Amino acid sequence: SSGINAEWPLRPGTSISFVGNRQNIKIWFYDTDLYQAGSFYIWFASTYSVKYLLGECMRYYTSFPVSLPADQQRTWMISKRGKTIKVYCNGKMVLEVAASSEICDNPEYSTTWATYYGREANTIYLPITHTASDSYYIGNPFKIKNMKAKFA
Repeated sequence: SSGINAEWPLRPGTSISFVGNRQNIKIWFYDTDLYQAGSFYIWFASTYSVKYLLGECMRYYTSFPVSLPADQQRTWMISKRGKTIKVYCNGKMVLEVAASSEICDNPEYSTTWATYYGREANTIYLPITHTASDSYYIGNPFKIKNMKAKFA
């Protein structure tokens, strides 16, 4: 599968700019041995409905706990440290969530979510189905391993 794979040093994080509705931000996290370390998704269901999901953990997309900035164009910064994912939208923190037995309600991952989220992420992958970005930036220094992704 095509996508963008980027590595960064100790400060994991990515900011992604987009314009549009009914699109997705999809980020897959991996550790140094390329074992999956969780994933994070944002679904733009409509202009007024933006939801998130911790992959390999949550069963359903959930609304953000705070109001998102109303700007037409939004810049997202998403980071994972340990089991915690933080999300900023236009500089405003809109989510800080840690994978836990309370949050991870997907029965398919009931015995594996802690393994995934227990790994430290140092590589991200943006799959070809990641459709929301007009542009992206990944912390410095970084290496882009595969430039075959299309962001339409």
